[in-house]
Amino acid sequence: MLAFGLSAVEAAASPVAVDFAPPEVSVRDVCVARPTSAELEARWSDWDGALDDRPLSLVRRDLRLLRSSDAERWYDTLERAYETLEAEVESYGPNDHALARIDLLVAAGRYEELRASGLFDRLTTLADGGNRGAMVTAAELIEGGEVVEEDSDRALAYWRRAAYAGHPSALLEMAGRSAEGARIEDWTIAPDIAVTMGFGAIVGDIGRHHLRPGQPHRHTLPQGGRGAAGPGAGPKAGIAWRRSSAALTARGTWPSFTRRPRASAATWR
Repeated sequence: MLAFGLSAVEAAASPVAVDFAPPEVSVRDVCVARPTSAELEARWSDWDGALDDRPLSLVRRDLRLLRSSDAERWYDTLERAYETLEAEVESYGPNDHALARIDLLVAAGRYEELRASGLFDRLTTLADGGNRGAMVTAAELIEGGEVVEEDSDRALAYWRRAAYAGHPSALLEMAGRSAEGARIEDWTIAPDIAVTMGFGAIVGDIGRHHLRPGQPHRHTLPQGGRGAAGPGAGPKAGIAWRRSSAALTARGTWPSFTRRPRASAATWR
């Protein structure tokens, strides 16, 4: 009986074994290389409030990088930028602004301000309406307990909905919980399948979401068993991913990856 118990624990703690190899990517301009810290500083330190002629995706990438580097320092600049985007860019609406403000308040640790703003109710309205990113953010905040009372069941419901909707972070989160032995009601995707779906969603949209060297996802790429939901494909897979990473970096093709500055799931926007 004791031996059986030990083996069950060991099995639950083992990483999910998935042979997840990097994609074959031909040499081409996938995206514009990420700006350096010096370039960001020069572009935004004395920002006059006018948007340049770059695509919206690159402007938003700049704002994410500023937020992740020092949200408090850039707080006022970021708030003005979000307001300007909503006012001047047709494709950037009130919901985009609301989600960006929530991310900024969390990154700056301004939880009291977030509680008083009413934005959490806006967030859950978006999540209940099917916005996958809002589902993940709501799950993180409910699970963390900084903004509303911690409610693990409610958080799990958002994680599960986001995962079934195909959100990469949510798929990896659910895979990790399943691999750790958690019994999750109404969750029927096996851990190895969920891991493959999660990383596949990231890699499949290489123009926006491809993981970058030096910015690892909490669930990790294959490195021989790192991470609760990390594919345990062994060192060969890890080497293949590092080679792919180095090749894409040398070509300047790796886009930006946004990580929330808290001890919960990393999130793609």
